[in-house]
Amino acid sequence: MLFVQIVVYMIFTIAHPIQTVYSAVTLIIGGTKSADRSAIENFILFITSSFLLNFYSAASFFVFLTSKAFRRELRQVFVIVLSPCVLITP
Repeated sequence: MLFVQIVVYMIFTIAHPIQTVYSAVTLIIGGTKSADRSAIENFILFITSSFLLNFYSAASFFVFLTSKAFRRELRQVFVIVLSPCVLITP
């Protein structure tokens, strides 16, 4: 399960450093950018910085949700919570 979480983390976070390096290189090189290019770069910045980095948390939750460890823990919680509710009368 840890390996799967590492792979998911790498998939969702690798785009942000690449986009940051690209922005730094284009800033150093200079030159004028058209309005379309600026809009596309801002959209890619939004996707990489906000969406993908936040989506990793949700993806990590779903990886954990489908694991055996989660089902085992959930079963134990239900046993602990529901066992006082069962009334045994002698």
